Amino acid sequence: MRIDETLVIAMKKGEESAFTACYQQLSSFIYSVILRICGQSAIAEEIMQESFIQVFGNLEQLEKNTHFIPWIKRIAFNKIVNHLRKDKKDVSLTDEHLDSLQVDVFDESLIQQNQLAFMLSHLTPETKLIVLLFGSVVANCCLYL
Repeated sequence: MRIDETLVIAMKKGEESAFTACYQQLSSFIYSVILRICGQSAIAEEIMQESFIQVFGNLEQLEKNTHFIPWIKRIAFNKIVNHLRKDKKDVSLTDEHLDSLQVDVFDESLIQQNQLAFMLSHLTPETKLIVLLFGSVVANCCLYL
């Protein structure tokens, strides 16, 4: 995914159409990343909105226009981490949670079709963030091999 540098320049000049175009191009991507980590659509929507507000309000801090997407992703991740810290709750696994993690309880088709999503849904938001960030780092490293 890329944002045209001229779009970033137009946003820095305060052009509303540029803000709208940027939001339309990136909002679903940023939302899906946040949703995978927090698992709650209302919270993901709120964090996404806050991220764009912060980005649009602080565009002068962006030194290189070509680094816009990594910058907005970093802001969104920081907001997720802050939310998780603020909303930190002790999540203890009950017997029901442990039973649901037993392999013999899984529907065989569920394992084959959606195993990763199912397992991620059983992680705490903090653990999910670590797994997804680590996966992102590994994927980026593989590009250079």
